[in-house]
Amino acid sequence: LLLYWEKTCPNMNSRLFWIAPKFDGISAAVKIMNVNGESQVSLGVTRNDGVQGQDITTVIMNSKNGKMLPAMYGAHLKPGESMWVKTELVTTTDDFEKLNEERLKNGDKPYANRRSATSGIINSPKNVNYMPYVTVIPLAVYDASNDEISYEPKDAKRITATSARDLMENVLKMLEVIREASYPIRTDGVVIYPIGTDIIPNYDDIMSDAIAFKINTEEALTTIDYGYVSVGRLGNAIPMLHVNPVEVNETIVTDVSLGSFDKFAGMDLHEKEVVLIYSAGNVIPQAKLPNHRKYAANADLLKIKKRCPYCGVKLTRYKNSYRCENEDCPRVSSGKIANFIVKMKADGISDRTIEDFVELGLVKTIPDLFDLTEDQIARIEGYGKVSAKHIISEIQKIKEKPTEISSLLGALGIQGISDKKCKVLLKAMDFKKMLKKVRKNDKDLFWYLIDQEGIAEKTASIFIDFLSENIELIEELMEIMNIVQDTVYRGNVVFTGFRDPDLEEKFNRIGYEVSSNVNSDTVAVLDSSYAHDSVKCKSAIKKGISIFMKAEADKVLKVLGGF
Repeated sequence: LLLYWEKTCPNMNSRLFWIAPKFDGISAAVKIMNVNGESQVSLGVTRNDGVQGQDITTVIMNSKNGKMLPAMYGAHLKPGESMWVKTELVTTTDDFEKLNEERLKNGDKPYANRRSATSGIINSPKNVNYMPYVTVIPLAVYDASNDEISYEPKDAKRITATSARDLMENVLKMLEVIREASYPIRTDGVVIYPIGTDIIPNYDDIMSDAIAFKINTEEALTTIDYGYVSVGRLGNAIPMLHVNPVEVNETIVTDVSLGSFDKFAGMDLHEKEVVLIYSAGNVIPQAKLPNHRKYAANADLLKIKKRCPYCGVKLTRYKNSYRCENEDCPRVSSGKIANFIVKMKADGISDRTIEDFVELGLVKTIPDLFDLTEDQIARIEGYGKVSAKHIISEIQKIKEKPTEISSLLGALGIQGISDKKCKVLLKAMDFKKMLKKVRKNDKDLFWYLIDQEGIAEKTASIFIDFLSENIELIEELMEIMNIVQDTVYRGNVVFTGFRDPDLEEKFNRIGYEVSSNVNSDTVAVLDSSYAHDSVKCKSAIKKGISIFMKAEADKVLKVLGGF
């Protein structure tokens, strides 16, 4: 801002500026022309030359407010005269909710966020019925009739600044406005636009003298609604906040994690307090305190009881966290089975489905899954024959596909030991021999494991205890399923923009896991987009990791498989 101030205000003590929201929609230009004495929208394009870009005249004319533009800006035009209006096309929060309701009624999938909604409506002719949910926001006007450029976007503030510090203070004030959960339009920054007769208009780029102060769209402010406890499939309990809906990282967020009860205790949160929601990679968004706290003077401290919401039993402290250890808890008993299903990559079998099976007594343990029949499932209210056939098909796939021992153990859920660490442990000894030693309570197994490279005492102890507690279950599943020896772990690949279970399986067979994040073990990233502009691709570029198109997967497999 200091450099911008020096450039924009040479030898000046003050200057007028517009401080405006930087709307994150689809940029477009609208041509208004007087035809036979009537001003009307004659053209809408995604670029302002009328040739390049997409012709979106139909979108403008059918948008929420596009037909009002001629009256707003073109009333003075004489026959044959024209003008251009620089705009941003957006879907507001209220319209986004109504749009998704209508899409669901029509059998269409809801949009993930407001920007994808706007883009989806503009880019697909079949979405003509949804065009009224698009709003046109005028930003700047070039009036060819009198050769003037004017800039005055929605919610802009005209300010007089005497220094770069003044500019920064006004930018921060605008940020407070646009980052509130109640602000109806998606934004990704603040625009600073200079005003003055010394500014020479640039007709090719009317924003050439402006700058944008970009913000992190992975953070947003909102207000606490209430706190509660979330219990995971394996009984792990996490304090959560239900907040007023806010958009973070292109997703509407209502529920956020506080990480741990220790963190929650240290925050001293108050009821209805303003919190900063931030994206935490691929996990659930989390909450933290903003720089300036805001809550009512008489607000009580926020309380979250350390009790399981499923069974009401008091949570048990486990190291630095809390767990529900009630084996009769419906969440814990069904969660272990649901965790197995998810880890085995079954498609379309939800936690709710497993809970239904457990409640009805159809399933009590993981092996019971393989005894289910289509008739049993089809008789359950809300399922039917099609759903039953799909569920049985997915369970059969789990039974038949080759499953490595480490994947089996990981699916059963060993607290504190990942699939990757399992692979290290299984390299130490033949697994069947290991199970025999566990059955005999052979103490030498512990000393043998910790003598191996990469295996600590704590890891060996947890692993042996898990095998001892679950040995009958493990042996039963090894009889039912197609269990194979582990391949040597060689690293991971990352998919971005797509999911492909079959392709993932091919990489697994040659020793490469498919990871959700780019890390030190990543050897390649496969992208479905030519742009390579996803977060994962940007991370790969920084780390010097090669990026390939999805269509090049066979080539990547061949190279990696040629070890």
